[in-house]
Amino acid sequence: MATLLEEKKINRLVKKAVLETLQDLFGDPDFGLELHYWAKKRLSKRYKKGISLDTLRKKYL
Repeated sequence: MATLLEEKKINRLVKKAVLETLQDLFGDPDFGLELHYWAKKRLSKRYKKGISLDTLRKKYL
């Protein structure tokens, strides 16, 4: 039977492994990168007006 200290160490290791796995699965691989100028231009033409939060809620919720 594991001692209390060993249990805490195992719990810490499991939590760390789970957190790393979740970050790998759901993390943004492009975080910190910038869009190319042509992508920004295309997006700004397509969405000249911003989309309100209420509109998004109605559309997707």
